[in-house]
Amino acid sequence: MPRNGKEPPSTKLPFRFWEIERFKSIRDRTRMELGHLTVLAGANSSGKSSAIQPLLLLKQTLESSQDVGPLRLDGPNVKFTSFEDQLLWKGPSSRGGKEKSFSICFEAENPRLVVEHTYERNNGAISIAEMTFGDNMKAGTVTVRESMSERDIGDWPRLKVPEGVEVKREVVRDRCFLGFELHAEPKDKESADNFRFQATPAQRFRNALMAMIHLPGLRGNPERLYPIAQVGGSKLFPGLFPPYVAGILHAWKDRGDDRLTKKLPAILKDLGLTWKIDIKKLSDTEGELLVGRLPQAVRGGGKDMVSIADVGLGVSQALPIAVALLAAEPGQLVFIEQPEIHLHPRAQVALAGPLLDAAARGVVVVVETHSRFLLLGIQEKIAAKSGYLSDLVKLHWFQRDPQTGATNVTTGELDKNGAFGDWPEDFAETAMDIERRFIEAPFEEDE
Repeated sequence: MPRNGKEPPSTKLPFRFWEIERFKSIRDRTRMELGHLTVLAGANSSGKSSAIQPLLLLKQTLESSQDVGPLRLDGPNVKFTSFEDQLLWKGPSSRGGKEKSFSICFEAENPRLVVEHTYERNNGAISIAEMTFGDNMKAGTVTVRESMSERDIGDWPRLKVPEGVEVKREVVRDRCFLGFELHAEPKDKESADNFRFQATPAQRFRNALMAMIHLPGLRGNPERLYPIAQVGGSKLFPGLFPPYVAGILHAWKDRGDDRLTKKLPAILKDLGLTWKIDIKKLSDTEGELLVGRLPQAVRGGGKDMVSIADVGLGVSQALPIAVALLAAEPGQLVFIEQPEIHLHPRAQVALAGPLLDAAARGVVVVVETHSRFLLLGIQEKIAAKSGYLSDLVKLHWFQRDPQTGATNVTTGELDKNGAFGDWPEDFAETAMDIERRFIEAPFEEDE
């Protein structure tokens, strides 16, 4: 039972914790808890992106039309050109010498499952050095490598097989994960009763990464025409999410979905951007996005619509966020980089509403932000609802050690009043400092 006396969403999180080690500025093994709304905050270059980019690397590797190896470095979600120079920790290493690998670990609950991968450069190519999995990282775990012999594999995964059936096991790579290929055949060679299949212990995490919705910090300039993608009923959005927005709106319009007629306009109105949105189909492949010219409804203003290209950038930046939050299903992971871009401080505060609404219905939202106003908006919403939402939110603050450059992560817990405990004071400290300097500036000039 949560501390506020109300039950959180019944939907399972795709994973409860993730850990990164030796990736970019994250030198030490860093463990972060996932909530239905997870906020990553901190100064520029403090390591926020380093905590999420490994997940995006796995996502674009799984979605690639070709098997490019264990990691696709240059893809739609993140772009790298060098494993050693751009992905690995570069400072002093506790191991001595340069780092040659990084690791990422996922941990789920109910049932408990832990999967850890270590990626390295081996003989000129990126490889999965090893994969560790099990129901407890201290006992009952198995570590496998691609080159393992059948004798070393043992009886993993364990199967119930009829008497007289022999099972042969082989470790195989499934894109960015390792799995097993099992071939069961009767010892009596005259029988044809045999089968072959693959088992992937990390299937749960694999599915979660492929279903992940990614909204980058720059969500595109407003256009006159948008492609109407055939999104159908799929909840998979390979690559970046913004190109799917017009197609989703068109599908909602065809079905008479109230997300287009009620829920989406309500979000945009609360943000102070517009009170109405529509899509006009111009051909089988293109459509025009129209928005209300005024932020509020007025008498006779139902037809006062203009192209999204003729209004401020705030609408085109906030629209993909609102659509993603409404389109995502419970349990689906939505990662939003800097949702506050091109938004007035009042809109940044208001954005806390749809983020928490999505979290409350079970969507798993991760936000990377520099906005003090967004954080305050989340705190105010929690306090206004008597703490009902506090158990949904996880706050992680990123700072870098000025001597080593290594990232340190501090986790804050929100209470029922929306307040957090021991938390770095960077946001509030900066605001108070500039206000003090502004007040004191005229007096300093007189001196």
